[in-house]
Amino acid sequence: MKKILITGGTGFVGANLVRRLVKVGYKPIVLIRKESNLWRLKDIISKIDLLETDINNYERLKKDINRVSPKYIYHLAVYGAYQGSQKDLNKTLETNIFGTINLLNAAYNSGIEYFINTGSSSEYGIKNQIMKETDVLNPVNYYGVTKATTTLMASTFSIQNKLPIATLRLFSPYGFYEDKDRFVPTLIMAGMKNKEIELSDPNFVRDFIFIDDVIDAYIYFLDGKKYYGDIFNIGSGKQTSLGNFTKTAEKVLGKTIKIKWTGHKSNQFEPKKWQADISKAKSKLNWSPKHSMIGGTQKIYRWYKENYKLYS
Repeated sequence: MKKILITGGTGFVGANLVRRLVKVGYKPIVLIRKESNLWRLKDIISKIDLLETDINNYERLKKDINRVSPKYIYHLAVYGAYQGSQKDLNKTLETNIFGTINLLNAAYNSGIEYFINTGSSSEYGIKNQIMKETDVLNPVNYYGVTKATTTLMASTFSIQNKLPIATLRLFSPYGFYEDKDRFVPTLIMAGMKNKEIELSDPNFVRDFIFIDDVIDAYIYFLDGKKYYGDIFNIGSGKQTSLGNFTKTAEKVLGKTIKIKWTGHKSNQFEPKKWQADISKAKSKLNWSPKHSMIGGTQKIYRWYKENYKLYS
């Protein structure tokens, strides 16, 4: 089987990808830092290989990549993805931009077959229409700027070096092993505990996409066509307000969730439109979301009940 290396494999999306690869028979190599928290992978540690290295140290990274010699690299490592973590600009630049450049160079020099990069809908900035891969990028925060830079860098690197690289531009994944302070876990756990929570504004909008559907898109590239610099939006293709997601969660839980909507604008750049055009992924990857919002919410509710201790 293909030797696969994953950066960011201890994070929310990355861990779900690692777990899927294990499920279908792979033993992926998970790149970690000395301080990485492995709580999402504890039960499958024996089924993966860990590679402790530093993407910000090119010589060490190159040596380690050459030693393990992966054929596929899934790059999900990132810093500053959430508003509360966008505090260290130097670290955001160092990890997201220079770390990615180091990884691209190390991967190319090791002779990999495919590099799958991870982008973000934050690259688009404020739009008044459905977001297409060809739209002009106008990010409104440092994280978005760094992700836009790395997406463009990966595409250019692919074309100039004739190395297959595709970028999946993720919208708002939700699902298993998500950080407990994020919107969906906060909502579900509040309902389960019958506790009141404070949330910002029910009119804020997102394009929520269930994590299993996101992972399906990543898995495509194991046997799919090689792309050189292509970018694919990965979302549900539907816009949903936080208020409407809350109503879906209440329907699944069978109870009213106690929420105090503060109306606090935590981000002055909140868009009125946040919706992915997923027609390119549908046509070229033969991919489309399989889960409705209520279907995805039902799955995670069952999962939270079984894994309650992880969030208590």
